[in-house]
Amino acid sequence: PVPLTMDGFTGVADVWAQEGDPTKLFFTENAYRELLLPSGIVQRPGAVRLATTNIGRVQWIGQFDTLDGTKRTIIISAGLIRSVGWSGSYTTEVSSANLTTASITLDVSARVYAVVFNNLLAISDGINTPFTWNGAAGAGGLVSLTNAPVFYGAPTVYYGKLFAIKNTARSTLVWSEENAANTGYEAGGYSNAWTLGQSGSSPLTGILGRNDALYYWRQRSIGVIEGA
Repeated sequence: PVPLTMDGFTGVADVWAQEGDPTKLFFTENAYRELLLPSGIVQRPGAVRLATTNIGRVQWIGQFDTLDGTKRTIIISAGLIRSVGWSGSYTTEVSSANLTTASITLDVSARVYAVVFNNLLAISDGINTPFTWNGAAGAGGLVSLTNAPVFYGAPTVYYGKLFAIKNTARSTLVWSEENAANTGYEAGGYSNAWTLGQSGSSPLTGILGRNDALYYWRQRSIGVIEGA
């Protein structure tokens, strides 16, 4: 971190005043205070270029950590799955041909969502059938979730199950069985679906599973579901 001169600031003002105390800091950008150390305000590190060549439109970027201790930064761009080396390099792990071999279609420009589930990366583009990837290069680590519907927005994990909003019925939640991404939903004799009509009729826009509850969003409201 790069220390910045405090210029005599003695604290932080949390309310705007036209004639504020000049010794109080009101707003700062790209800076933070290290809470665990006696510290002033420090500047955030600068940006690092990940690749020296054009890898196309970035559809998703995130971390994929597996139980064996492997930690990788993954970029999905132009319909390909790549791992990133922070020295500025990247490796194409899954190509278009690999996806085709696994009977998977991944849009080349749509926004992609992904979440780690049971040591797999569950991936959805909101247009085609979602799938999982175990991190292996090539087609062998890919599995199409043929029993799942097309998802809307980001899937999430709650009580060991993969939850999502159903794309064709935006007030309906669907979910897998525990630790089984391709089992459940509304296929194979399962009825793992719930239309949330009790609290409103507008479409769901997002969901997020936490240890305490499953949260859901509509355009003008937020709700919570508790219990298994």
